[in-house]
Amino acid sequence: MAEGEIAEKKGGRVEELLNEMKTEGIGGGLMRKDGVVIKSTVALPDAAPGLVSRCSNIAEALMERTKDVQKESEISFTGGTIVSVPMKNYIFYGIAKNKDEKRKIIEYSKKARSVV
Repeated sequence: MAEGEIAEKKGGRVEELLNEMKTEGIGGGLMRKDGVVIKSTVALPDAAPGLVSRCSNIAEALMERTKDVQKESEISFTGGTIVSVPMKNYIFYGIAKNKDEKRKIIEYSKKARSVV
């Protein structure tokens, strides 16, 4: 079974997690490492998925060079912070307005990791 088919079959559970996160007022999604959004509960500007994936991929490459593993990365902007968590060939992300929401995004990413 191809990777895309696996993601499609498991996508329902990821969508449930994203909708649960959205009920807490946190938008987010799941994208492939190449920046293609798979599921999302928030509308991102056209350039955002590419920016998130590039930042995450660069951070991951830098961490590999130091023999370490990236846990998450953050991109801060006026309205909040995009928290991205790499997982296999995907990136789970959410938009946090404060530290509590950042913690929740990381918790949801752990749940999503068991699905992806």
